[in-house]
Amino acid sequence: MGATAADTKREIEEIRKDVSSAVSELRSRVLRTVSPQTYLDFARENPAAILGVGLGAASLAGLMLARSVAESRRQNRPSERLRRTVMGAAEELTETAHRALAAVPSLPISVQVGTSDAKGSNNQSANLAVKGKDQGMLKKALWSGLVALMMAGGGLAARRLSATIWKSAMGEAPPTKNV
Repeated sequence: MGATAADTKREIEEIRKDVSSAVSELRSRVLRTVSPQTYLDFARENPAAILGVGLGAASLAGLMLARSVAESRRQNRPSERLRRTVMGAAEELTETAHRALAAVPSLPISVQVGTSDAKGSNNQSANLAVKGKDQGMLKKALWSGLVALMMAGGGLAARRLSATIWKSAMGEAPPTKNV
């Protein structure tokens, strides 16, 4: 700060001019950067760089297209369709189990601690309500359902694999129907 008010005022005016100059320089740089003419001039001066950028963009687009096609093919494989079907059935089973668990009524248990035999005594008692659910039976039912689902899936997979091996080894369909 200046020694006098006039010095302080002069310093403020100089700072204001510096800030104004910096802002106008930034404004001109931004306008030059967003101007299409800047990029046209760059392209005229460096055609190899533009060609490189174009090839890079085309390569990236080709790579993305190839990955998209590969992913689409992967999702249409029979094993992937089976996996989605099994996952959907498992999610449905889980949702059904959660709904069944929520439908099971909870049984409140009340425990009272303290004495009430003395008249006028300091009767300290506490009630404790505990909600309990018998989950043992539900867990057994869920386990049984999961085992049945996995055994059915394993049986189907084993039958299909056996039919494929039979066809490869014997050159004909297996002697059973609907394989």
